[in-house]
Amino acid sequence: MSKGLRSKTLRRYRTAKRHVVEEVLELPRTIESYRKMKMIQRGQDITPASKLNKFLYPEDENAEFPQSIPEPPLDLRSEKVPLSGLAGPRGRRKFDAEELAESRIVLKADKNTRQLARSFMDVEDEQFTVESTARLGHYKTGKAKKYAANKLSKIVASRSATKSKKEHRGTPKGKTKRR
Repeated sequence: MSKGLRSKTLRRYRTAKRHVVEEVLELPRTIESYRKMKMIQRGQDITPASKLNKFLYPEDENAEFPQSIPEPPLDLRSEKVPLSGLAGPRGRRKFDAEELAESRIVLKADKNTRQLARSFMDVEDEQFTVESTARLGHYKTGKAKKYAANKLSKIVASRSATKSKKEHRGTPKGKTKRR
């Protein structure tokens, strides 16, 4: 008999495969797009210079023969997916911090402990100024600032109210003065 679409183990296998796809495909794409975005903010041109086709322009010195390099297919077999061994029935799902530190496989693919591209995002440590094209006047006079200020004042007021309630609860009942 085959397993259903809602099977727990097959869901875990799909999750393990999703982690591999995020590591192999999505993370490099995110890093590359972040790098390009930073270059655009600095005012650098990111359009690649295309070479001329050698078949169409055989006399040109800079022309190249067009070649496409096929990418290797993504290997999602169970022996190549790191977390597939933990996806079977009656397996552990949660690990302690010490166990996570010991095993690199679980640390790499665990959603709660891994930091998705944050360590890779700061590609260069150079300080640079970014000039925004947004109109500054709209934010200063608009409703956004007023809304944010009201929300912040409500949060501060609610925190101070809960603080005073906690202090009031801490005093003994017999010693409070009633008026």
